[in-house]
Amino acid sequence: MASPVLFGCVSGFLGAGKTSAIAAAARTLQQRELRVAVVANDQGHDLVDTAAFRSQGLRAGEITGGCFCCRFDELLTEADRLLAEHPVDVLLAEAVGSCTDLLATVYRPLRRFFPDRFRLAPFTVLVEPERLHEMTEAPGLVPEDIAYLFGRQIAEAELLVLSKSDLAASERKAALRSRLAEIAPGVPLLEASAVTGDGVAAWVDRLLGETAAADGSLDVDYDAYARGEAALGWLNATIALRRADGLHLREVGEVVMEEMGGRARRAGSFLPHAKVLVASSQGSARLSLTHAQGPASWSGNPDLPPEPDLSAILNARMVAEPEALRLLVEDAVAAAGRRLGAELTLERLESFSPPRPVPRHRLPASAMPPPGRY
Repeated sequence: MASPVLFGCVSGFLGAGKTSAIAAAARTLQQRELRVAVVANDQGHDLVDTAAFRSQGLRAGEITGGCFCCRFDELLTEADRLLAEHPVDVLLAEAVGSCTDLLATVYRPLRRFFPDRFRLAPFTVLVEPERLHEMTEAPGLVPEDIAYLFGRQIAEAELLVLSKSDLAASERKAALRSRLAEIAPGVPLLEASAVTGDGVAAWVDRLLGETAAADGSLDVDYDAYARGEAALGWLNATIALRRADGLHLREVGEVVMEEMGGRARRAGSFLPHAKVLVASSQGSARLSLTHAQGPASWSGNPDLPPEPDLSAILNARMVAEPEALRLLVEDAVAAAGRRLGAELTLERLESFSPPRPVPRHRLPASAMPPPGRY
């Protein structure tokens, strides 16, 4: 019988840097001659994250139309597909950024029903420094039910990673570490930067060397959970761009994001994440904005030679009614087209608020097999 595949789920609020961190961890695992696949997850379709993983040469699947907890059977199907195509040692899963209660709805069902297929790495939650300050030190800026989701995510972590550690000064990180210790006492805390690579190897060591306990008891108010998710408008779109004398990936991404962020600021809306992946025949690059005031950050190479035809995938998450978010994005894209002197066509667009989460399974810690069973 084949050895169980190491399954590691990575959670964290919108904009925490999960995609970049998972890609950095995957590269580290590959350097250690381990075979890796990843699964992205989103409430909608046309995912920037999946395209970003694949653009970096990673084998990537995706679960769309709901979070892992509500699409548990689809998660198994996608895992089986990836494992059937090529041998895999480690399967990393990126949870939806507004999801919580994953130990009870994903980890425990995997351990209870499929103990011979998966070995569970510690459940990791990434926390972005500026978001932690925003959520805990700036009352009134973030809707209460969204802040509740953020707190529940941290509270269920088996391993916390202070992400984007290169962006915070040492004294600020010390204060953030103290704040996290108050919210999640006793939970191991690491620091990591996907940009510099600092801390990534230490995180991978923990994933490989430890096994998830999955025994924490997390109290979740599903009414507050549902309100928190419903407060966010979600928008996914694909865009075709054309200019006869050629377009640069960098100028397209930055103009689109400037128009998006500017409109969110003027509307006074909480914008936890907007990202655009711009692609040419030669490659792609992703620009991510995690606060309306910026700055946005690139991953990949946005300085490829210009081409007349480019494509883009745009994902935006903002506190807004879906129709208001749709109008904002349509206006931003039209303005970007005028600034670029390009023909921009919205080929597909979906804008919605997530429905109430209804997990396929939700198992208490008492449902776990005895210690010798797993």
